[in-house]
Amino acid sequence: MEFATLNTGARMPMEGFGVYQITDLDVCEKSVYEAIKAGYRLLDTQPLTAMNPPLAKL
Repeated sequence: MEFATLNTGARMPMEGFGVYQITDLDVCEKSVYEAIKAGYRLLDTQPLTAMNPPLAKL
C-alpha cells in the first residue's frame, strides 16, 4: 500500500476500501475488519448504501 507523508509526519494511505458492491451484511463486516487489519484507514461507505448501519458498530 502506498502512503503519503503529511507535514505533521503522519502517514496517510493513498488507497481506500469501498463497500458499495457488498450485499451481504456479514461479508461486509468481515471484509471491513480485515481491511482495517491490513492497514486501510479510508473506508468509503457512500451515504446511499445499505452497509452504513453495520459499519457504524465497527
